[in-house]
Amino acid sequence: MKVKHTETKTTIELTSNELHDWIKRTKEIDWMLDSIREMNDIYLSDVSNLESTKNRMVDLFGLEWSRDNGGYIKK
Repeated sequence: MKVKHTETKTTIELTSNELHDWIKRTKEIDWMLDSIREMNDIYLSDVSNLESTKNRMVDLFGLEWSRDNGGYIKK
């Protein structure tokens, strides 16, 4: 995966395997959200999967947590 940041845009180049991985993770989010809606409960495995997906997205977009603004910023 290659991520290129410019002032006006971010370009992400994914291999076929990486694209398949992100498609799979998107479907996992759908399943987790369906479970939460149906049961009004969160399983610990769902929390772990959401955290893993969040961490991968942080890495993908080259983000870091900023205490000053209370959110993520580009590194």
